[in-house]
Amino acid sequence: MTVTNDMMDYKETDGVLFPQTLMIGGIFPVPVKVELNSFKLNSGLDNALFSIQ
Repeated sequence: MTVTNDMMDYKETDGVLFPQTLMIGGIFPVPVKVELNSFKLNSGLDNALFSIQ
């Protein structure tokens, strides 16, 4: 089975381009469209979560 993920409608968030619309095909009888309303990068995450001990 082949699954396709088409990413489109890129918008800039904190200086990085991210797709705002995803089209997923091949799994279901019809493609599934996912649209993001908002997007935040590492909002409220403590830097300690990324430390290696």
